[in-house]
Amino acid sequence: MKFPRMCNPWTERPLIDDAFDAYLEWRDESAEVRHAYERWNCAPAREARREFWAYRAALEREEHAARVYGRLASRLDATTRERAEQRRLSHLRPLLS
Repeated sequence: MKFPRMCNPWTERPLIDDAFDAYLEWRDESAEVRHAYERWNCAPAREARREFWAYRAALEREEHAARVYGRLASRLDATTRERAEQRRLSHLRPLLS
């Protein structure tokens, strides 16, 4: 699902879009982990093994999505801080001249 994006002069728009999409992916995978756990927890004995492995697979997908989102969030944070510092310094330059 795509949402309208807001402009932020301190970051690159594609990075914001990628981070937001990664967040949505992580959120969806987290929901799937909960559903898979519920299916495993409620499964009859003859299906428990299969449901357990489905739960483990969902958990691995969620962990991967979390790592992707975490890396993008860290890049976004670093980029935002760097651009904010550049902007702060550009406002100080006229005062120092």
